[in-house]
Amino acid sequence: MEFQNLRENLQLIAPFHSDSLGNDRGVAVWLPPSYHTEESRRYPVLYLQDGMSVLDCDPRSDGPKVGVDSWVEKLASRSIMTEIIVVAVDAVADRDQEYSPAVKGEAYADFLSRKVKPLIDERYRTLGDAENTAVGGWSLGALIALYVVWRHCGVFGKAACLSTCFYDCPTNDDGDMVMRTYTDMIRANDFDSDSKIYLDYGTDENVDEDISQPENIEQTLRLTKNLRENLLVPGIDYMFWIEQGGKHLMPDWRRRFYRPLAFLFPAHLPIHVDIAQH
Repeated sequence: MEFQNLRENLQLIAPFHSDSLGNDRGVAVWLPPSYHTEESRRYPVLYLQDGMSVLDCDPRSDGPKVGVDSWVEKLASRSIMTEIIVVAVDAVADRDQEYSPAVKGEAYADFLSRKVKPLIDERYRTLGDAENTAVGGWSLGALIALYVVWRHCGVFGKAACLSTCFYDCPTNDDGDMVMRTYTDMIRANDFDSDSKIYLDYGTDENVDEDISQPENIEQTLRLTKNLRENLLVPGIDYMFWIEQGGKHLMPDWRRRFYRPLAFLFPAHLPIHVDIAQH
C-alpha cells in the first residue's frame, strides 16, 4: 500500500487490499481547504462509493463527476455546512455484487468499517465517532450505504442515499443479472435511533424495465415509516426528498448533492484538539 499525492489536498491510497473480498482498489482522500492551515482541527468524514466519480479534483478520470469536493467548498464558504474530509472508495469489476447486501455486501461493509476507516482515522485528523462518520452513495451505492449505517451503526452514524435502488444484483452461474427486491432493510425495526439518514429519489428514474421509479419511491416511503417507528424524527433524524424531474444520471446527483451535505453536516463551530495527542 502506497500513499501518493495527486494534488496538494488529494491523496491516493493504492493498492488497498481486502482479504475478505480478495481484491485491490484505490481509496482517494480529499482534505478540505483549512486542513493544512488549522493544524489542531479535526474533521467529520464522509465515505463515498464509486470513488472515481466523486471528486472534481481527481485526475484519474475525465468522466462525469458528482463534484462533492466542489460542493463542500462552496457550502462551507457560505457557512451552510462544516468542512469535512471526503474518502472516495473506488468500485471494482464486481461492483454490483459488493454493493448488494445479499451477495458480497456484508464483506464490503466489513472492509469499510474494519480496514478503511481505521487507517483513515490513524493517518488523518478525523472526528472518529459514529456521530461524525457518514457513508454515502447513489443507486446501488446508496443501497450499500444504507445497509452499512443499519448494520454498523456503532461505526457509521449517518448516511447519504441518493436514488436508492432497493434490489440486489447477484450474478448467477450463467452470468445473467438476477434482480431481487431487498426487503429486509425496508421492514427493519432496529435502526439506531441516533442515526441520521438522507434519502431522495427523482420522479423520472426508471432504472430499467424491471425496476421502476414508482416502485423505488414506494419502497423508500415504507422505509421512512419504519424509521419513524424507530423513533427517528422526520426533518431532524432523516429526510426524504422527491426530486421533480430527477433522473438516474450523474448530472442529476451532482445538482442535488448539496442537500445531503447540508443536512448531515450543518455548520457549527470548528473542533480543535491538542495536535500532540494525535
